[in-house]
Amino acid sequence: MRRGFLAPGQWNGQNILNLSTGDMLPKGYLVQAEPVASQAQADREARKCPPIYVAIKEAGAIHSLLIGVYVNR
Repeated sequence: MRRGFLAPGQWNGQNILNLSTGDMLPKGYLVQAEPVASQAQADREARKCPPIYVAIKEAGAIHSLLIGVYVNR
């Protein structure tokens, strides 16, 4: 469903994992996570998820947003 608050564009924020300042976000967002293999063994055994990073390029006059994350296994 399209809401109109994300827009394609150039990322002007800080570097985040594989996203660098100046990179294009064709869909207006990019979701990345560190590899599970880079986690400490204890965290893997505890079934902890690596950090998840979401870079969002806002459109128009949007200045803030709330993101809900729902997890199901």
